[in-house]
Amino acid sequence: MSLFDNTKILIDSWKPKKQDRKELEFSDDCYHFLKDNLPKAQVTRDDKNNKKGLDIGLRYETMYGVESVGIEFKRNLDSTNERNRLIGQIETKGKQYQDIIIVLVGESNNNMVVDLKNWISGKKDKFTSFSAKRYVIKIKGKLN
Repeated sequence: MSLFDNTKILIDSWKPKKQDRKELEFSDDCYHFLKDNLPKAQVTRDDKNNKKGLDIGLRYETMYGVESVGIEFKRNLDSTNERNRLIGQIETKGKQYQDIIIVLVGESNNNMVVDLKNWISGKKDKFTSFSAKRYVIKIKGKLN
């Protein structure tokens, strides 16, 4: 199973300690959970003062090459501006990863989640229906 698939399963099983927290606290909690449950993978945190990557980066060397997954957290995805900011972060800071997992925490607006899914669908090649990166959205909060 790939690092991407294992990470998706782990995030599904991850239970945030509290729901009413800051985005950074959610990502710290998940970082420690993934570090404990993916002992063979390199799990890193983005430097909080010098944001160069996504919130969490995963890297795993296999006999076939290196797999990498970037994880970006978004708390309260509730406006077009927040959605556009999230997409911009993924586009600019997610280039170094093969696959991207977006974790929505707090309260997310259903329309913004649909728009985000449409953006992901637009990343697919029109002829092959595949994108160079795999994307998935994990909702760990409330959907309004």
